[in-house]
Parts: sequence; structure tokens; C-alpha cells
Amino acid sequence: MSFVSTEFSYAGKKSSDLPIKVYLVQIGNTTIETPVSGSKSMEYDEVAFSDKITYKKTKMDLMQFKIIISPLDKEWTDNLRYEVFGWLGSRTPQEFRSSDNEGKLVYGIFTNAISLKIINKTQGYVELDFQATTPYWLTEVLESEVIDCTTASPSTPITFNVNNLSNVIHPKYDWDCFYFPKIFIDLKNNTTNFKLINTSDGNRETSFTNLTANEILFIDNDLEKIETQSGALVLSKFNENFFRLVKGNNIIQCYYPCLIQFVCQFPQFT
Repeated sequence: MSFVSTEFSYAGKKSSDLPIKVYLVQIGNTTIETPVSGSKSMEYDEVAFSDKITYKKTKMDLMQFKIIISPLDKEWTDNLRYEVFGWLGSRTPQEFRSSDNEGKLVYGIFTNAISLKIINKTQGYVELDFQATTPYWLTEVLESEVIDCTTASPSTPITFNVNNLSNVIHPKYDWDCFYFPKIFIDLKNNTTNFKLINTSDGNRETSFTNLTANEILFIDNDLEKIETQSGALVLSKFNENFFRLVKGNNIIQCYYPCLIQFVCQFPQFT
């Protein structure tokens, strides 16, 4: 992600869409900065009478950066102020993208009190502080093609690949860039079982037994949430291994007839 472009978008609107165009003048104070991630800090206990510490975990702070905007025609008209401050004044996190790489985004709000710095009556600029909801950037929401596993069986599983594009260490595990996707599962052929094995993750198994025949499931593996179309409660039928992807290419096997779709939005330091 780079901040060289003179355009950005926020809340689904590009700066160039305004009646009077606004452009990105500068990141930071005197140089163009490229925000990569939030800062990190260790949480630890101090050891009495020792220079050593007992490490507990690493905490990542939310990503923050500054942008400075000025009207393209160099004048802050009343109409421009109305449009810009209404556009950037959301109280809930909105999507922000730089036009340098519109495939990367972050969600957040502009946090500082907006102050228009006037130079010559109607000319001037506004400094904006942005705080993200994550310590890193995100890819687009990526929906895989529907994967046809309708001929799968325990003796002849269907094998397919899913690529984990994240390069962010997972906060719970702290040793791999695990990613927990959302999965839609549509059981077929009157099957009541479901099983996935990620051979790239030490043959980790995610499975259900004795479901309603032809059940449709939605699993948010990150939030550990399972929904079914029938409304049946299925936690007692679940092996409690929420599905995860290791960094890079994952070779996955499906053992019962179904259609599967993965939905991912990968975190990235870039």
C-alpha cells in the first residue's frame, strides 16, 4: 500500500466524485509516509529483583495515520465545506482506500476535531487523523467459486485448494498466519455428515455428524458461530475444530457430498 496518489475514497465515495474535487496533499508532516501497521508492545510481568520479565503476549495497536486535504481549485467554498465535512464526518467506521491500491482497504473514522486552516481568505487545508478498526490493511472480500463436492465420499474424498493471502500472525496462536474463513456448506444426496480435512494443517479435521439431511450451514470460523437453515442446534454434533487456513496454499479434502463456498478478507501488512 502506498500513499502517492492524489485521490482516496471513504464510505464508498471517491474524493474525485465531489462537486469540487479534493485531493490528497500529504501524509504526515513533511514527508509522504506509507502506513503499514499499528505499533506493537509486549505485555509482561516484572520479576522481582531481576532485570528479566515474564512475557505474556504481544499487543497490537490500531493503525492510525494522518492525511492532509486541499481543494483542487484552491478555494474552500461554502459548498465544498458542506460536502467534505458531511462526507468525512461519519460516527461509525467506514471503508477507506487509497487510489494507489484500491484492492486494499481499512475500516475506520476520522477522529480529530476538523479545523480548516485558511491561508488567503478562501485557500487552505485540513489535517485529518484516521483511526482504523484493525492494526493492518485488509484485502477485498474474496468469495471463492462454489466448490462442487457432490461426488465426495469417505472412500473417495474430493481435493481442492484454498490460498491464504495473510501475512499477519494470528493473535491467539502467535506462531502462524492462521486465517479463519467464513464457509457456506450445502449438503447433498440426503447426507447427514460433513467432514473437511486440511492436509496442510497437520490433517486438522472439521466435522459434523447426524445433521438434518441436506442441511445448509453457515460457519463463521473466526467468531466461532454456526447457523443452520433448519434452525437446528448443532454444537453437540460438531467436533469443535473450527476450520482454519495456514499461510499460503492449503490442500483440503472433503469427505461427504456437498457444495462449499469460502468467503475471506485477509489481513495484510503491506
